[in-house]
Amino acid sequence: MTINPIERAQMLKALASETTEAIGALADSGEVTQGSALFDAVAKLAIQANGISNVLVEVLNELRTR
Repeated sequence: MTINPIERAQMLKALASETTEAIGALADSGEVTQGSALFDAVAKLAIQANGISNVLVEVLNELRTR
């Protein structure tokens, strides 16, 4: 089975975006209080997922130009 790197990167990008949305929903739910260690961890996860998404956009753009 051949792995298509563009399709894989698109799948990972979608997963990172979904993760960012889920973390945002958790943060907005009121279940996590601002200033708590859990809130800080959730915020860091959101930043990391967004960063991963941004890197994957760059990878996709590079793969498409090859």
